[in-house]
Amino acid sequence: MSFQELLILSYFKEHEDDYDLAELRELLGLGAVKLQDLLNALFELEMLVYEDHGVQITDKGLTCITANNMEDWSFCSYLDSGDEESCIERVYYPSRFLRLVRTGKM
Repeated sequence: MSFQELLILSYFKEHEDDYDLAELRELLGLGAVKLQDLLNALFELEMLVYEDHGVQITDKGLTCITANNMEDWSFCSYLDSGDEESCIERVYYPSRFLRLVRTGKM
């Protein structure tokens, strides 16, 4: 399982009903074809399913996240005050992070 696939699973775990594939593409720095290939692979592995007119992560996908120690990983950061909020716009990416993810070197 690639790191990109784990990030996609984490995204769907975090954004159960309000996911946006354009946002996911931007976050991961992927083209439409590459994202589609990764999603197809996750569907084939039965880690994602199409239910109720949307994509959902399966128990198998959640188990994979846990097995890779990513159950606490989140796209969302938290305010210093400790209050949670949806703040995907303020995610911090280390230098060259998206390039490393895109090339599969992470």
